[in-house]
Amino acid sequence: QEILYEGLYKNAVSIGLRLKEYQWTKQFIYQYKEKLLPSMAENAFNFCLSSYYNETEQYERALELLNTVEYTDIVYSLDAKSLLLRIYYQLDEEESFRSHFIAFQKFLKRNKLIAKPKYDRYHNLFKFALQCFQLKSKLEFQARKKSKSELVNLQAEMENESSISNRGWLHSKLAELDNSINAR
Repeated sequence: QEILYEGLYKNAVSIGLRLKEYQWTKQFIYQYKEKLLPSMAENAFNFCLSSYYNETEQYERALELLNTVEYTDIVYSLDAKSLLLRIYYQLDEEESFRSHFIAFQKFLKRNKLIAKPKYDRYHNLFKFALQCFQLKSKLEFQARKKSKSELVNLQAEMENESSISNRGWLHSKLAELDNSINAR
């Protein structure tokens, strides 16, 4: 039987989701699960399906599936933790978001297996996601001009940072913040 490597499976799903080919991606997730090594199939399937549900704004289902993923290696751990952060952000789960942020910072500092470039990418994702979350939380209470100024500063800071995981997602959150500020 032909074997599909887990990394290729996850990459194909990531590309399909980035291209917003949701029907194709869901079909791929189900169709190629059987080609994965049996020892890794369920984990990869649940992670990819959770990613699919996140991208199609079915956050509760994404969260439910993500909780079944076992962190078998550092890549799974980083990817799952960043996905969880994005889900908490989307659900406006402030307490969960902040707790997860703190736990992730500790995880990064304690884990010496993470190479510096990968460390930087994920550290920056969490740092900028927190700044977006904080700005989003203040929008209704803060003057429009101050919110706009903070957004412009955040955008500039992100543009000056070359290493950020999930940069496209962060850009979409900045655009949402900008739309919210302009609508006021």
